[in-house]
Amino acid sequence: MRFWFLAFFMAVTWALPAQVALRGEITVAGDTIPVMQLREVRIVQRMPWRTRRMLARRNRLYRNIRIVMPYARAVAGVVRQLNAALDTIENPLQRRQYLRHMEKDLWAQYEKPLKRLTYSQGKLLIKLISRETNNSVYRLIKEYKNTGTALFWGGLARLFGMNLNYHYDPRGKDAAIEQAVQYLYPEARR
Repeated sequence: MRFWFLAFFMAVTWALPAQVALRGEITVAGDTIPVMQLREVRIVQRMPWRTRRMLARRNRLYRNIRIVMPYARAVAGVVRQLNAALDTIENPLQRRQYLRHMEKDLWAQYEKPLKRLTYSQGKLLIKLISRETNNSVYRLIKEYKNTGTALFWGGLARLFGMNLNYHYDPRGKDAAIEQAVQYLYPEARR
């Protein structure tokens, strides 16, 4: 019994740097007990599945979120960067030039990977961009380009059954997506 306790204690001690922070020790009835602070553990209810079809649908959603979420976070980062930069630029001509430069860089960086997305991943990307930026994609295009461009891309999206003016609803229609995002990315809490 002592051997197993010692082996367990040694395994925990070797894992200490990665998982816990040693805060000190206390003495109780002559025994010294280390005091440690464990990192937070979040318990999230898994999505229920009753049939193979439901399981396949859930796994497909998880896979698509893993593929699309980095792009949605990149969009949110670019929006924050653009807002910070545009707040410092007073001249409208310089603002337009800066936006054109950023658009050119973004097209060069993301055009090929975004073209490889499937239809369902594209719809999910619109929802996750809305989630990450608290704005619809239509509104972002309208804000950084103009109304005509937003109408063009919105109309083109409608031809393919998508809606750029979509607002993310984490407690309604998008509850399954929100639950999957929180399960896959615990740091992405709203």
